[in-house]
Amino acid sequence: MTQQSYEDGLKKAQDLASRAVAAEASLSNLSPSVSPLPTLHKAFPLYISAAEVYSSLLSSHTASEQDKAQIRKKWRLVLERAEKVKKKIESLGGSVGKALMTDEGEEEKIKARSSTLNGIKAEIWEGHGIQAELRDTKPYIDGLQPELTDEAAKLDHSWHAQPDSHWGRDINKTDRWVARQGLGADCSVVAALSGCMEHNRKWGTNLAESALYPRATTGGSRRSETRKHVVKLLLNGIWRGVIIDALLPNAKPSDAALYPVPCALSTSKSNSSTDNPHPWMPLVSKAYFKVHGGYSMRGSNPSTDVYELTGWIPERVNLSEGFRREKEWKRLYEAWQKGHILVNIGTGKTVKYGLVPLHAYAILDVIEQGSERLVEVYDPGHGQEIDWRSDDVVNDLNRLSMGPKPQTRGVFKKTWDQLCSDFESLNLNWNPQLMPVTASKFWSWQKPLSLDDASQPSESAPRYRLSISGTPDGSSEVWILLSQHVTSNDRPLDDIALRVFEEHFGGTTSDKGVLHPSKASDSIPFSNSCHLLYRYTIRRSNTSLLVIPTRDRGIFRTDFTLRSFAPSQYSMNLERISRILAFSTSIQGDLTKRNSGGHPGWPSWVDNPQYALRISPGDRGGAKSLIRITLSGISELAWNVKLLWGKTGLVTEPVQESLIADSGSYTHGAAFLDYANLSAGMYTISISAFEPGQLGKFNMMVETDLPATLQPIPQEGAGMYSRTLTRKWTEQIAGGRPSGGSYGRNPHIELVLPKACTVMARLFHVVPTSSPIPLNLTLFQRSDGGQIGDQVATSGPYSDSLSGVRLSRTKLDAGVYLLVPSAWDPGMGIGSEWELRVWADGPLELDAP
Repeated sequence: MTQQSYEDGLKKAQDLASRAVAAEASLSNLSPSVSPLPTLHKAFPLYISAAEVYSSLLSSHTASEQDKAQIRKKWRLVLERAEKVKKKIESLGGSVGKALMTDEGEEEKIKARSSTLNGIKAEIWEGHGIQAELRDTKPYIDGLQPELTDEAAKLDHSWHAQPDSHWGRDINKTDRWVARQGLGADCSVVAALSGCMEHNRKWGTNLAESALYPRATTGGSRRSETRKHVVKLLLNGIWRGVIIDALLPNAKPSDAALYPVPCALSTSKSNSSTDNPHPWMPLVSKAYFKVHGGYSMRGSNPSTDVYELTGWIPERVNLSEGFRREKEWKRLYEAWQKGHILVNIGTGKTVKYGLVPLHAYAILDVIEQGSERLVEVYDPGHGQEIDWRSDDVVNDLNRLSMGPKPQTRGVFKKTWDQLCSDFESLNLNWNPQLMPVTASKFWSWQKPLSLDDASQPSESAPRYRLSISGTPDGSSEVWILLSQHVTSNDRPLDDIALRVFEEHFGGTTSDKGVLHPSKASDSIPFSNSCHLLYRYTIRRSNTSLLVIPTRDRGIFRTDFTLRSFAPSQYSMNLERISRILAFSTSIQGDLTKRNSGGHPGWPSWVDNPQYALRISPGDRGGAKSLIRITLSGISELAWNVKLLWGKTGLVTEPVQESLIADSGSYTHGAAFLDYANLSAGMYTISISAFEPGQLGKFNMMVETDLPATLQPIPQEGAGMYSRTLTRKWTEQIAGGRPSGGSYGRNPHIELVLPKACTVMARLFHVVPTSSPIPLNLTLFQRSDGGQIGDQVATSGPYSDSLSGVRLSRTKLDAGVYLLVPSAWDPGMGIGSEWELRVWADGPLELDAP
């Protein structure tokens, strides 16, 4: 390579690198609603091209060794930037080397990918495939029937259709029909269907029945001449069609049903013993079980089942400590009287006599009789007293066979207080007509690079802005539903959470998307659930909410739907905030016994991990930076992150004067902090769990508009010898301040230094005291008689600071000294426990009486 070509190559490499940096830096100027992927895809190949040119220059014989050292440094830098850009692309669901896809294109891809559940294809309802299936005139037999329960599969059985006479029957509105669980079918699904059937009778609706196609001209379900039915279910965020035939499993030779069957709670004289006016129910349940793994499916949830069968909005309420019975009864009863709600209840592992553990029950009625509040409960698994080892199992099946014989078993009443005490959860579903204005988004959480990839939750948490406009009436709400897609029963659900913040814009575009924790609303904690519902009361005519779904340690790629609901008088827009700031860095760490100091109400807060953040001015002089901090940790702990003035490094106490921004209330699994208009300079970031001594891993990602570096700040006394002493104030040793007349009664703690060294110390109360107790720590020479000699150093004026008082670094000669801790008044703080920590850069010993 000639000198001229070498200089040209160097100029080319520098130009490519500058263009790449400029492209990446332009991310900070993007609108929050614009995807950063095109910009990232532009920057990545520029970095790679620059690295290739630098690599070529390194192999040149023209460059001097000094030049090569500089080139090698630049080569490594552009490769590091390329790797960071690649990770950003992948965290957003993109892939280097593949064609770009818009957000809309990615959503369509997710919808299509989510059409397969447990190996069963459930096409999107509006697609051409489902419409063609409905027009098909060929006789149909499904080659893949739903898997039977273990008990049913042991029996000799056959599949055949229901009698034609069951179709088109008139239904007497006084007759109450429910579904019975049958031989091991999931109780949750059957309870859900029972609630739908009772609602249809009482309110004239056709919940769940309307899912079955083809439809009669009257609008009801009808028999298919081809024996092909399509069942419309809301699966993985969108309506889809599940194809089944009309065949149902029956035991031989009794012909007893091996599937959930309609069951009459009351009948009129006009019905014969062979009547079944609900032939749709076994077929709808067949389709549901087929797509969810078979009749043998386990562990469902009634609100999820109702949602997929009807589209009614799911909500799960835990009947645990803190549950507000009066408020919930009022909400439930008022909605029940209008037909706006379906209710199912569930038991826990431990139950009272007569109830079944981990079982779902349907609520058939909600009643107020004077001062008494009652609920009518139905057990879908009643009457299943079958001994599967008995030779008389067929007769038992005959006893359970379908028919209109009135059933009183399985229906019972409980008071509202009894229900709240005896059951674990309320599973509610709300009429979507209450909230007809909707918006939805789909996205994927990518599979982590490794099972130990702690950075994955924080780096990939998407952000959405929900804008709501309309006149509030004081009680209107907007609902936000986070749903994870299920593709296989063999895959466990992820632990997910939902954070919702109010946005308050300061009139500048730089404020957009910034969290104001003082206005932060409650979050939905981590839950191993398919759906999480958050309800927000609308207080202003124009409201902007920042919605952040989070996932805890997912091990698969998982698709999700975020859907919002609002009353008809509101308009609503849901958009993804795709903004990624130009500079980012992340740190992984652990809370240990040594550095888990708890919330700021503890004197040990200073022990928490702290990091020095240096923001450089960059090329824009006095430009300000937006900073975004995302902290993720184990979901069992509640976390907080603070941004503080940090010119002196370690912050001992987060007083108001030192606090710049805060993530707000401690929240399980994650904490978020955004702050705009941050000047270049030095700052401190602190991380904490709520209680001292709580242990767990965490990851913190810091994004900024301006160049930034992040370094751990050593703990107080790090790298030094240390000794700790803990005592309680007693009448004998609480001597008070020097002017109080009994200072000599205070503890005399000998500090022994074998050689000259530098010493520092801190004195604080172990547990915050009920009233302020000002403290002081003073270091004295020890006189020949062991008494207090000349003063060497002091912590200064008496202080009631929560973090205690500190003896600054003091150089001492070898010898014996006295440390004297004291409170302000004699006898003050008796019974309170205090701790003295002493550090030295050489060996030391503490000796206390």
